[in-house]
Amino acid sequence: TATGSYDEVVKCTVCGEELSRNTITVDKLAHSEEIIPAVAPTCTATGLTEGKKCSVCGEILDAQEDVAKLEHTAGEAIKENVVDATCTKAGSYDEVVKCTVCGEELSRDTITVDLLGHDITAIPAKAPTCTEAGYTEGERCTRCDYKTGMTVLVPLGHASETVVENVVEATCTEPGSYVSIVKCATCDKEFSRNTVTVDALGHDIVVDEAKAPTCLETGLTAGEHCTRCDHVVEQTEVPATGHSYEAVVTDPTCTATGFTTYTCECGDYYIKDVVDALGHNFVNGKCERCEAQDPSVAPQPPVEDGKDDEAEDEGPNVWVRLWEVLVKIFNWFVDFCKKSLIGA
Repeated sequence: TATGSYDEVVKCTVCGEELSRNTITVDKLAHSEEIIPAVAPTCTATGLTEGKKCSVCGEILDAQEDVAKLEHTAGEAIKENVVDATCTKAGSYDEVVKCTVCGEELSRDTITVDLLGHDITAIPAKAPTCTEAGYTEGERCTRCDYKTGMTVLVPLGHASETVVENVVEATCTEPGSYVSIVKCATCDKEFSRNTVTVDALGHDIVVDEAKAPTCLETGLTAGEHCTRCDHVVEQTEVPATGHSYEAVVTDPTCTATGFTTYTCECGDYYIKDVVDALGHNFVNGKCERCEAQDPSVAPQPPVEDGKDDEAEDEGPNVWVRLWEVLVKIFNWFVDFCKKSLIGA
């Protein structure tokens, strides 16, 4: 933008004295152009056209011009400051529109939302438990804590009972045990648990009585056994005693055989050693042992006073015939007894 100049000076090389000085003028230089880039406008700021300047001196060679800013680009409305409506209170929110480019708020409107009112549903009755309250049938709102028609039922409280578990029965020789549990009969909540030991029962002894041996059957010694377990004191067999006979001799008579009867105290008996009957030994018409009348001699019946001679003549014949019949019956009976004894 301006000319230049300089002094041209000559000096002595030895002493340094200036010998001459001339001022020389230099012509000014031409500008070196530099492009100033354009600036695009936005919705919040203006823009600039392209310009030029000297890169050396900075002089503006072609000035930039302003470009008007752009219009905002409205986005979709959004909600802010939302206050939800409830069953009993209205709600609200701000409906805001902003520029999608710069984010500047373009509009804001407050919108009111009507209250919802209750959304009623039926509530079935709930029985109280030991620890929690119940209630009768009623209604409630699904959105809030509004309830109607319900009566609270107080908790029942626990009903304790005692039960046993893990029972191990006591035996005659071993103790038993069980777990005693106190719990609620309604909800099964357990309050206590204790293991209880049961003493061994001991044997329940029954005496097995001794059995005396008999002549033919064996006996047993006394024993015992337990009615609850297999404890046994064995009975020992006692041999049969065998028969012990006592002999009783029956002597023979004139008309009956003799024999010996062997009798055991158990009632068993047998007959042995049979001896023939002795037979009569008649002397003077009578047996000298049994005084039986000799059948070959007619007996002399007694004569009663007042009987005539005819009766005395008929008497001996009647008695003889009767005696003969009796002798025959007696002999038949003797033979029958012999056969019976011998057969035994």
